[in-house]
Amino acid sequence: MRVIRPYLPLFLLATTTLISFSASGQTVATALKPSQTLDCSVAAACMPKSDAVRYTANHSPTPLCSALQDADLQRLSLPMALDHALCRSPVLRQAMLSIAEQQASVDLANSSFRPRVNANVGLNASRVAPIANTIGYSLENLSGSVGLSWVLFDFGLRSANVAQTQAQLAAAIASLDSSQLQSTNDTLRLYLDALTAWLRQSSLREAEEVAQQSARAANAKYDAQVGSLAEKLQAQTALAQTTLERVRANGQWETARAALAIHMGFGVSQNIALPEVEQAVPFVSQLLGTDQLLENLRTQHPRMLALQAEHTALKRRGESIAADGKGSVSASANVQTSRAFASGAGFERSANAALVATIPLFNGAEQNARLAQNSAQTDAKLAQIDSARRELETELLRQALAVQTEQQTQIAARALLDSANQSYQVASGRYKAGVGTVVELLTAQAALGAAKFALNQSLANLATASMRLLAASGRVQLKS
Repeated sequence: MRVIRPYLPLFLLATTTLISFSASGQTVATALKPSQTLDCSVAAACMPKSDAVRYTANHSPTPLCSALQDADLQRLSLPMALDHALCRSPVLRQAMLSIAEQQASVDLANSSFRPRVNANVGLNASRVAPIANTIGYSLENLSGSVGLSWVLFDFGLRSANVAQTQAQLAAAIASLDSSQLQSTNDTLRLYLDALTAWLRQSSLREAEEVAQQSARAANAKYDAQVGSLAEKLQAQTALAQTTLERVRANGQWETARAALAIHMGFGVSQNIALPEVEQAVPFVSQLLGTDQLLENLRTQHPRMLALQAEHTALKRRGESIAADGKGSVSASANVQTSRAFASGAGFERSANAALVATIPLFNGAEQNARLAQNSAQTDAKLAQIDSARRELETELLRQALAVQTEQQTQIAARALLDSANQSYQVASGRYKAGVGTVVELLTAQAALGAAKFALNQSLANLATASMRLLAASGRVQLKS
């Protein structure tokens, strides 16, 4: 129904009322009960409409989007990828539309407290045909009426319906944060896959350069007739194997890059490059203890808040079903006027008013069945809350152990790189001096490449594990 503004204030039944006139001639009156109180489990669900719309606008993933420049895509860090992916996430857009839908449901439930005023205008015309010796004649009748109806008392049915829709709105708002966490986890996974492939490709490129140096040294010794053909072929074979692994790693990088580009809303051929691991993945701020994270999970995790709001909505629905079986008291009034033009009489006016009490009879079986159904759904939701809590706690503890493991892995990887670098320097010097073998040189060369990749991988894994730990607790804090 299209509403024509501004609203015109009227005073009906000693209650301040706002009446909006529609283009169809039907009017809907808005009256607020002075003693009306609403049960709100989440503050955002009890916002006035303007504040709720402002909340939706502030949390919308679309208005604040900014396009990434080509230079940004050539050094794409995880914060950039997260901002871009979340800003254009279709899942978040759907969650925002769900909030708007639930806000409309709250407005609809609140409208049940308002009286309804209907205006009708009718013009009837008929023609009586002549029969035998009679003369035909026409009948015209003009009538108009204005009626008002208002539910005065319903044992809390309307209040329960409003509370139910508010709880559903709170669940939709919590689901938005839950969707944001899910999108964050998806972006983390895809970015880590791409970063792993990028680091693997970079490490193999460095290993290929080292293998080329070893091959040139073996060729030089062979040309100087101080090295054997077998050593030369072994060095060339090692170079070819490293090149093959680098080509395979490049294919894995292209696959991971394409998946990340599609997730961020780009085309599959979008050119993307990543910076060094220290710039690619930011290290999070100081982590809280596991006990504090567990407490935050139980009270602040969006998934838990959404399930608790859904449980509250089911309880309010039970109250609504119980109140629906008790009846209601409503008042109605009607004023009508009409005139028959054929009789030449003036307008005839009539008015009536009624106070109607509606008491349901013989519907106990139906109401008991609906209450039993609601009770089962409420208990099932409690079980779902407990299951989700256990699942989230398990994931949080798993990520906490992953952080501890990656911290120890990083220390071991640094020691491994120092040892492998020294071993390669010694093996390279011995081989050039003619006292070392090519097998010794190639072994040290492979160990150095693996150690460099292991350190880069451990740095990325530590930062990512820390961020996943925060995400598992229901929040993400990035610090470049």
